[in-house]
Amino acid sequence: MSNPHVLKLTQDAVERLKPPDRGRVFYWDLLLPSFGVRVSSPSQRSGRVGKVYVAMYRVNGKQVMETIAKVHRDPDVAKARDAARESMRVADKGINPILQRQEERRAQLVKVEKDKKHLLSNRIDEFLVWFETSPTRRTKKARRASTVMLARHHLTRLKTYVAVEVVDAVEVRGVCWAERYDNEITHDEIVAYLKSQGADGQTSGVNRQTQTLKQFYKWLLESHYITVNPIAGLGNLFSENKRTRWLSDAEIQAFWWACGQIELRYGVMFKLLLLTACRRNEVGRLPVRRELNIPERLWTLPAERTKSDVTFLIGLTELMIELIESVPNVPGAPLIFSGSRGGVTFQFDKFVKEVRELVADYLRRHGHIEPDGEVERWTLHDLRRTARTIWGKLKVPPDIRERLLNHRQDDMVAVYDQWEYLDEKREGLQVWSDYVSNLVSAIPED
Repeated sequence: MSNPHVLKLTQDAVERLKPPDRGRVFYWDLLLPSFGVRVSSPSQRSGRVGKVYVAMYRVNGKQVMETIAKVHRDPDVAKARDAARESMRVADKGINPILQRQEERRAQLVKVEKDKKHLLSNRIDEFLVWFETSPTRRTKKARRASTVMLARHHLTRLKTYVAVEVVDAVEVRGVCWAERYDNEITHDEIVAYLKSQGADGQTSGVNRQTQTLKQFYKWLLESHYITVNPIAGLGNLFSENKRTRWLSDAEIQAFWWACGQIELRYGVMFKLLLLTACRRNEVGRLPVRRELNIPERLWTLPAERTKSDVTFLIGLTELMIELIESVPNVPGAPLIFSGSRGGVTFQFDKFVKEVRELVADYLRRHGHIEPDGEVERWTLHDLRRTARTIWGKLKVPPDIRERLLNHRQDDMVAVYDQWEYLDEKREGLQVWSDYVSNLVSAIPED
């Protein structure tokens, strides 16, 4: 009787191989003994069947099993068979082909070490210097500070990215992209990266990030660092609808309560985003010195830190000052919201997700939604829309509402009206602060 685990491995045969209920099973090739496919039972997490081309041989009497390729990545059975045959040929000479390739890789790394500029992280640093100091092609003027800051944010996320795959129910982490070379990341990898960034619904942000990456790779090509632009012609991956989400009174209560349940600096930061209607980095990167004048109850946000490139005066309310002063001082830290060791990087996504979950839990427990109900997804930027919307309800004058958001004025107003309207903005923020205070004072005791 023939062995059912020995067969002629063709493309169709490999695709038809059935996984075991548990564990893994090997199917060996009739054409090249010791070349086969390892098939694993479906992953409990993803449900995907793991199929891997393998080769079995001996090196100086010691048995070695080599993984040739993952079938879902490189399904070509003939190519895998040729690779296995080559490994067996090398092994017959008493050389371990796996160790040989590792040595070749190390030698390649030593060679490239002589010019670290080929690393993606260094190319990004070089690009950002150029991006900040070079005028735009259209206006021939320097780029706005907020534009440079956004590009820096996008490319920092790119170079710190680590792809994670689930293989045989085990998460396998790839190489951090900062350690990869400028010409080795493929079109498909970049698209997969961008899709992963939009997995939580922040699709408009991913489209902005796509444009930044296109500028970066165009610069690489024009600088003769790469010969092929892997994302030439790539369009936005997500369609965009203008957001209209804003938080109801019950959601504001839930949000305020939730912010009190998370790490203090993030809770205070998020509350200030609601009270000031400022942008995330404008609050998050608030320096310990220079901008705040607590005795005068004034926050002067410099032009280089605003999207509009205009210095912005914010009248602080007592509630805002109380929140700022509740954040522990970290000796030597540059930012009010620095970490306990003075760090200036933030985990916004992690803590926003935590607050969203707490908000939904609060609304369920207090009967605002059904026990199994869901809350429409909101973002930190929606807090600006929430404030802007309720300012209308509170009769804040329309022009003051726009000034409180530090939106650019139309050309005529921007040129001829240089008044700051600080008193009027103070009044608007005070009315808003009182409104929020009244809402959160009614939060029920748990």
